[in-house]
Amino acid sequence: MYFQEALKKINGLAYLMEQLPIRSEVGRNLLYELPWLGPNSASELLIEYKKTAEVIAFIALQKTRAIEKFKVKISQVQNLQSTFKRIHFALDDVQLFEIKKFALLVEEMSLYSSEIGVNMEVFPNLKPVVACLDPDNTHIPTFYVYDSYSKQLAQDRNNLKQSLSVAAANATANAAANILLKNPNSLAEDQEIEDLRQKCLEEEDKIRTQLSKKLLPYVEDLSKALHLVAIWDLLIAKAEWAIQWDLSCPTIEQNSVEIELKNLFHPRIKKLREEKKKRYQKVDISLYNGVCLLTGANMSGKTVLLKSIALAQTLAQFGFFVPASYARLSLFDEVFLWVQDAQNENQGLSSFGSEMMQLNDILQKVKQGKKVALFFDELARTTNPEEGRAIVCAAMDILEKPQIVGLISTHYDSISNAKRRLRIKGFTPNLEIKQKESLPLKITIENIQDFMDYRVEEVDPKTPNTSQALVIASILGVDTDLLDKAQYYFLEKD
Repeated sequence: MYFQEALKKINGLAYLMEQLPIRSEVGRNLLYELPWLGPNSASELLIEYKKTAEVIAFIALQKTRAIEKFKVKISQVQNLQSTFKRIHFALDDVQLFEIKKFALLVEEMSLYSSEIGVNMEVFPNLKPVVACLDPDNTHIPTFYVYDSYSKQLAQDRNNLKQSLSVAAANATANAAANILLKNPNSLAEDQEIEDLRQKCLEEEDKIRTQLSKKLLPYVEDLSKALHLVAIWDLLIAKAEWAIQWDLSCPTIEQNSVEIELKNLFHPRIKKLREEKKKRYQKVDISLYNGVCLLTGANMSGKTVLLKSIALAQTLAQFGFFVPASYARLSLFDEVFLWVQDAQNENQGLSSFGSEMMQLNDILQKVKQGKKVALFFDELARTTNPEEGRAIVCAAMDILEKPQIVGLISTHYDSISNAKRRLRIKGFTPNLEIKQKESLPLKITIENIQDFMDYRVEEVDPKTPNTSQALVIASILGVDTDLLDKAQYYFLEKD
């Protein structure tokens, strides 16, 4: 899997990548082409984390001047892959200008990269390219077929210039004398000027062809330099992004299958809450071998928790720091996330049909021995409770494998085969919480989230579910007749 595919699969990833301060097209292309680094890629990931940490440390030393200049140069780089391919033919002035400008930029970026000091491949030496396209040694990012390329060209241009001067003088004299008949000599002058102009053009074309041949040995170096620009662009963006969002470097666990996150948060939701001057509660969670059941009250944040874990795991396996103060993670072949607001119904399937196809895909990967992290929100909730409960129990049986880490949220009671269960504490409308958090005494639809406790606690798998749905509906002012009848039928089932 490549990063571009993950953008469609992991909820919230696309939003975060829109915030990533990449400055060049080649950097953005490199991001989309990042490969998924699976269970055998720990050493490669650790190198990526180390590079990001080194750039963060450099920025922390207040040495931002080099970084800022580096970023400006990166933003000026164009994607020249198609131009480099054209070097095998004769380049035009625009293409030669692009290569000259790029080579000059690389000379400067090479200095900045050395100052930052990250252990990376150095930029190739493009001085011969600059010398080829800058014969007058001006170091100005413009290009022209200079006279210094050819004595013949210089002479032809000088002759053309003189002929144009004579023609201009004759035209002025003719106009002053008000001669209506065309001067017979002017025809000869026009032909001479045209011949000289054509001679100059032919000489310029010869020079462009010669320059293209001279540049041919440096195609590989030019392409390599462009790739290094992309790497640096993405690396600096990752470091800045980690600072901006207060992300942490993951620890990779290779001897067990687990996910442990402390002070985990979902960046987008955290930002939205803070923009509204609302508190955002980070959470701790630990998952290990097998599938765990997740329960909690309505509106308690089960879906957000699933998204947050899947997002952190996915970021880590593409070489990014993660939204948590601490992360110890295993590496998986695949991460699956299913939430109702992210379903794909392009094939015309119902919610239940789409859900079952996704579940089937997961089961096939598990049966193939793949190492999988899976996060399922309200599995089988769109069918009747009896069959839904049976599907959840069956899935938990099959997914109880040592190479699996999973979390399945549910409102179903009596999931008798759950070996482990976590519960989000949920709605806590007590006075102590109000006083501690300086919350208003009256609960409304606008502030009810402020009274949610999103912390996760481990409970006995056989503990009955508590949805708090009727309590929350009552607080929100739902019609009392409806609530009374609902309470009657709720108690009647017991």
